[in-house]
Amino acid sequence: MTDKIWHDISEDSLEVRQSLIEKLNLSELQRRILIENRWLPQAVEGGDWLMIKAEIPSIERRNVHWQGLTILLSKNKVITLHRDELDSEVAERIEAYRPGALSPSLIAATMIQFTVEQYMPILNSIDDVTDQLEDTMIRDPGKHQLQQLFVYKRQLADLRKVILPLM
Repeated sequence: MTDKIWHDISEDSLEVRQSLIEKLNLSELQRRILIENRWLPQAVEGGDWLMIKAEIPSIERRNVHWQGLTILLSKNKVITLHRDELDSEVAERIEAYRPGALSPSLIAATMIQFTVEQYMPILNSIDDVTDQLEDTMIRDPGKHQLQQLFVYKRQLADLRKVILPLM
């Protein structure tokens, strides 16, 4: 059932984006955003499609990595565009719905819900690390701890840039 209403594209290239522009009746702004491919969280209405751009965060060895996701949503279809494969949990959640209940908007909502949920482990991890760093700085203040603190502050600033537009 998802094959008919959900088209997932895991190769985000200029050629793929241009092909989508040719096939879909996108607004001029949506076309420009697809071509420029800047990863700013946003939602842009136009014609038959709603374009949603988001960043899916993940943490690996205390480093935050971002996977850009473009969702094109119409009444009858949802197209997702991203680099690399999506987390398998996204497909599992979508496939868990009853076939008759599945709609393009439900697929998009599931993907957005998954994206938002990915911020909690990152925020918890940063909280844990900053608490440990704080304890270390109290016991033995040093230049290395101060540098680490600045790294985590930059990561928090990056998170805020992505999270604030979602609120």
